[in-house]
Amino acid sequence: GINLSGKPKDIVTTELQVQLRRRSDSTTIWEGRAATEAKQGTPAAQPGLAAQKLAAALIGGYPGESGRTITVK
Repeated sequence: GINLSGKPKDIVTTELQVQLRRRSDSTTIWEGRAATEAKQGTPAAQPGLAAQKLAAALIGGYPGESGRTITVK
C-alpha cells in the first residue's frame, strides 16, 4: 500500500527531577523523577503543560514508597 499519512511525528520526552537535601550536611532526604512522552506538535509536548503534569504526578504522592514506580495517565 501507499502511505499517505506523511512522516511520523518525532517524540518529545520531558523529564523532571527533584532532590531534597538537608541544609546542614547536604544529605539527600528525598528524591523523585518523572518523565512524559508526547508527539511533537501536540499540546502534551508543550514544555509548560508537560512540566505541570510532571510536577503534579511527582509531588502528588509525596513522599511515596521508596523505590516505587508509578504510572499516571
